Amino acid sequence: MNPINTSNSASKSMIAQNVTLLNEYQALIDRIFASIAANAEGKPTDRPPVEIMKDIVELDKKMQQGLDQIEEHQRVHKKILQIIKEIEAENNAFMEFVNELKNGKEQLEICLDEANETIQAINFSSESSVTADEILKYANRISSYTSAPPNYISGTFAEPPYPDESRMRRSFLFRQDVDIMFDEGDKNDDEDEEEDDGDDMHYIKPNPYSSLEAMQQTEPFNLDLNPDLE
Repeated sequence: MNPINTSNSASKSMIAQNVTLLNEYQALIDRIFASIAANAEGKPTDRPPVEIMKDIVELDKKMQQGLDQIEEHQRVHKKILQIIKEIEAENNAFMEFVNELKNGKEQLEICLDEANETIQAINFSSESSVTADEILKYANRISSYTSAPPNYISGTFAEPPYPDESRMRRSFLFRQDVDIMFDEGDKNDDEDEEEDDGDDMHYIKPNPYSSLEAMQQTEPFNLDLNPDLE
């Protein structure tokens, strides 16, 4: 049962009782004034003013009890409102606690899933782990199909991939298109020749039997096949 509805019903009942008492009190006041006026005029009355006054005193006691009940009702009503506020605050705190439990449950489920995945990975790695004996057996099995590079000397450092640019320039495939000649010449003759910005240059003598594209090639090739080793 809702305490607010109970309080409202009690308030309506109390108001009705007090209204009834006020109506009776108003009626008794009218009767006592009528009785006093009749006695002053010498007319007979149903009840003397003294008896009517006694009824007013009794009714006043009832009205005072009604006022006490109203004060008690107001005090109880305030207490009920205060308890309702406390219940709402506790309910809000409880809902926050429930939400925290829900978030904690979700985080725990995520942690459990990750833990299960880790356990599965550990079990898989432990079941599929390769022992040293298996590695040695595999190496022994493929040793007959592998060998060191030609002319390999034990203890030497690994060389970069071949061919590099210098070896390509000295190769026959490169020389069949362009003949590189270094013309040192006489210094006195060089003074009569056209200067190229004062820098010492190597002159390229093109091969008359090579292609035009090869004759126009003057820049060095960028043949770095493994730039990560720089």
